[in-house]
Formats: sequence, C-alpha cells, structure tokens
Amino acid sequence: MKVRNNNNYRNQLCSMHNVVERLDKNGNKYYTIQFPRQIWFLFKNKDYKELVTKWNKNETVLNSKNEIVEVRKIYKGVHSIPVYSIHRNKAKIGSVLLHYDKRDEPFFFIPRVKANMYSPAKISRNYYIFSNGVKDNLDIVDNSDIWFEVKGRIDTP
Repeated sequence: MKVRNNNNYRNQLCSMHNVVERLDKNGNKYYTIQFPRQIWFLFKNKDYKELVTKWNKNETVLNSKNEIVEVRKIYKGVHSIPVYSIHRNKAKIGSVLLHYDKRDEPFFFIPRVKANMYSPAKISRNYYIFSNGVKDNLDIVDNSDIWFEVKGRIDTP
C-alpha cells in the first residue's frame, strides 16, 4: 500500500492497484485495473479530440437518439467529456475525465457513480491517475498507480 500526504489539498491518498496496458487481438490498446473482486476495462474514446474541438466552437452533433444537438447541451464543460469509458462484466460503469491541477498538470479523474435501478454497477469512490501516469497523447503510462482518498489515519508497516 502506498500512501501520499499532500499539504496543498488537505487529504490523504492511498494506492493499492495499478493500471496495466494490454493489446487486443487486433492490436488496439486498452487498460485494466484489477481489484480484489472485480476487473475494470478502460477503452479510449476515439471521438474525444473531435468533441473537444466541437465544444470549443459550439458546434452540433448527433446524440444517441439521432437528434442534432449542440455539444454544450450534452457536456457542461470540456472537463466533462470522457477520455476513457470504464466497463465491467460487459456493462459501462463510468468514465475517465481529464482535469488539470493547480500547476496546470493533467491528471485523470474517475468520479464516483452511485448504483440505481437502471444501472446496478457502481464506482464506490473517486479515483485519480496523476500527471506521472498521463502521457502527452492522453494515453495512460503502463503500471501507473491509481489513487483514492482515505479519511482518517493510515498506519503503514
């Protein structure tokens, strides 16, 4: 278990898992995160750069119902456009979003997702992949740590 205290943010972060890069049979890159009882699969959003450009220009796209809609009505900001989608047991359970810290360094943020009657899958806490795990082309560095916030005291051996 790795522990990271950060005086700038008043929280304590812990990392117990790594993001591992893999290739499918067609040579396409994807990532896995293995937890004790489940495995997440991360797939890159191939339309990410196009959506960011369209969001900046306030252009329109087709939504899931084949209706023409402004990108800004779908996404509140560039930070809410998913860079990766997270899947578990063939179901999408969340997204990986690009954010920037106080030093303007990029990091990936995986927001908490509550289960509901339409989606029983959930992500129980917020996760982070910091700038040392993010490449310039928004790929994830192989074996980079995934961090989560811990409240209270952590005793490490």
